[in-house]
Amino acid sequence: MKIYLFSYIRLNEEEQSDLNLYRHFLDYYINLGIIPKNIFILPYGDKNYKNNFEEFQQINESKRVPNQKLITECYNYVKSHDEYVNWCKNINRSDWVIKCEMDEFYDYGQFCTVREAATFLQKNKYVGLRGKMIDCLADDHTLPEVSYPEDLFNQFPKTVRLTELIIRSNINKVMLNKAYVELMIGHHEFEYTNWKKTEDTMVYTTTWSKKKIVCHEQPTYIAYHFKWIKNLTQRVKLNKKRNLTGQSDFNEDNLTVSDFLEKDKINLIIC
Repeated sequence: MKIYLFSYIRLNEEEQSDLNLYRHFLDYYINLGIIPKNIFILPYGDKNYKNNFEEFQQINESKRVPNQKLITECYNYVKSHDEYVNWCKNINRSDWVIKCEMDEFYDYGQFCTVREAATFLQKNKYVGLRGKMIDCLADDHTLPEVSYPEDLFNQFPKTVRLTELIIRSNINKVMLNKAYVELMIGHHEFEYTNWKKTEDTMVYTTTWSKKKIVCHEQPTYIAYHFKWIKNLTQRVKLNKKRNLTGQSDFNEDNLTVSDFLEKDKINLIIC
């Protein structure tokens, strides 16, 4: 049984790519039991990315993570999902995959390693595991720079469902799934036509599977979200600017976050 991790990183200097967060990201998932050679990170960069790309490669080499070819274009979440779908076709359909963004750190509750979680799912004929996302903030509610190797959870110790409060979007996250399972963009859910919930399972009817599929979920499955860091304001402003020229996939969620940051509403929401 193999377990893979799939993610991406933006390397344009103007987006203030946080390579310290990336260092924490790799450490975290390797400590959870992901073998470095099974980590697949897509690097995106279309201008002013050279220094970040070189540092990115050096980090990977130091942790024995394979380097992937640079995608020389601005990151687009729809295209990156298509890349994921195509990548899954090249691994065994019965293998397990963690699909996550670089600011998502998954906690599998009672399971100390991802392999323990996957073994439980396989034994009980589940094809995935779903949890809830919670945001991690600095104590003073500012957007500080990430330090390394200082403990990331100590730097952002306050947990709040901020994304749910301001965007009111789906905070579910599929945190582990079989490679053949089709996910919605954003990996919030499986692609499905209908579902039924029991105490700790979700049973889905889909168009891509001849039989119903079953996902396990528990309140202890948590996707810790380290979005609220120094580079967020710059990235949102940049995406908003690109949106005016049709260069970005800026959407309503980004617009809400942009407005939220411009009006400095974090303290109002939390307090």
